[in-house]
Amino acid sequence: MKRILITNADGNLGAGIAKLLTENFSADQLQTVALVNKSLSLAEHLCDEIVRYPEGCSIDGEYNVKAIVDLCRQQKIDAIIPLTDHETVVFSEQKEALPFIFCSEHALSLACYDKWHFQQLLVQMDVEVPDTWLPSQCPTLHSPYLVKPRTGGLSVGIVWDSPDITQFSDDYVVQHYLKGSEVTIAIYKSLDGSYWGPFVGERNLFHGMTSYFKPILPNKGINHFVVQFAKLNTWQGPCNIQGMMQDDQFVPFEVNLRFSGSSSLRDLLGFKDVVWAIQEWLGEKPRVDWAIKDHFAIRYFADHLIA
Repeated sequence: MKRILITNADGNLGAGIAKLLTENFSADQLQTVALVNKSLSLAEHLCDEIVRYPEGCSIDGEYNVKAIVDLCRQQKIDAIIPLTDHETVVFSEQKEALPFIFCSEHALSLACYDKWHFQQLLVQMDVEVPDTWLPSQCPTLHSPYLVKPRTGGLSVGIVWDSPDITQFSDDYVVQHYLKGSEVTIAIYKSLDGSYWGPFVGERNLFHGMTSYFKPILPNKGINHFVVQFAKLNTWQGPCNIQGMMQDDQFVPFEVNLRFSGSSSLRDLLGFKDVVWAIQEWLGEKPRVDWAIKDHFAIRYFADHLIA
């Protein structure tokens, strides 16, 4: 029996991951431990155990990795599923001191966490690149643009409607509005180096949370991007890509090297990358197959009594 730690487990993403593990693995195979910011959450209902974040572990700021190392030893943790982009960065840097982590190498995690560095990474690849500038280097723009923080996720801190660029430091980036249909894409690189996906979907967001997901066929640009990204030998484990699709083109604007808020919705539609990843880690051979069907998945609020 293995014990797995789910970080930031008191959000909708954590609840979705915990639900998948509880439904697909027996207590003899797996025990789930929720690492939470608040003691009252669905994670308490879904996981076998719940522990609070140690002091000094801010999911978007300073992070006391030694406290997490000690927590993993005390809780006899065998693997960690990090559910924030910041944690993929700090954990990957200290992976030798931590249990198995479902994330990529540190350099790639750091590059994808910082939107300016990510743009520079795209320039080195043979893929479409969004027009992006640091505020201090941005020319006068005559078309709609947005400004967003270089780090962080969940669409937090984005300023729309062509704001005054001079009020922003280089902790932000400026990007043209991208035209087309926004899509989210899941791919997973397995332990043997092969990858599963892409599984592409259109979605709706509700306060940063995916509320609707409909799978669609990838276009030529998406397939090209995935092939190029798969060449990065520092990519390992989960990957969620956000971008704009138009005809045969695809322009990525963000990559999250972790499982995403759409993971449990994709599972309903047959792309079970979370389950397959855990099966592979447990030494089982997952049956990795899926098909694009005329179905869609929704997330809605429900009432729960926790006693």
